[in-house]
Amino acid sequence: MYITIINSIKSAFINSFNFKTRSSRIEFWIFYLFTMLTGLIAIKIDQYLNLQLLQINFSNSLNGELILGHSYVFLYFLFFIPSLSLYVRRLHDIDRSGWWLLIVMIPFIGFITITFFLILKGNSKTNKYGNPIYWTSFSILELKALGPLQLEQPLSRLSTDGELIIKNVRMLIKKNIRSRTITKLRFI
Repeated sequence: MYITIINSIKSAFINSFNFKTRSSRIEFWIFYLFTMLTGLIAIKIDQYLNLQLLQINFSNSLNGELILGHSYVFLYFLFFIPSLSLYVRRLHDIDRSGWWLLIVMIPFIGFITITFFLILKGNSKTNKYGNPIYWTSFSILELKALGPLQLEQPLSRLSTDGELIIKNVRMLIKKNIRSRTITKLRFI
């Protein structure tokens, strides 16, 4: 599956209650940035409309206050379970238990540690949480142009928008693409 912003967000919501598998680094960071941006927009909307549920005063900032209103609180609860699930699945991708999230309770050290874990590249081998994640995109027409494909591992699934998720991309390249021209091939 070719990871786009929309696919990443959709995947996070679809897998909201999936705490057992893995999630790629790119999928995690796209959803994280999406939640941060929508949260900032919600704060600005709440400030503009003067919707206030909670006001936090900061003595060191220029504005001096942060107003959390209805929009932000709604988005917080909307994103909480998908984000928690994505954090756990991202830790699974680097072969760590989801319980490592509790390390953020240790001031400063916990935040640095969890950030380091989330930045790490995923484990390239099968671990106890599942197979490694290789993302690529082929349109159906491009696959038909290749002719019969000889894969050592079967395709994992065909998505609804016509993209194939292939577990072992390197074998596909070595056996099928070396002698043929493909116009669109992306790896993430």
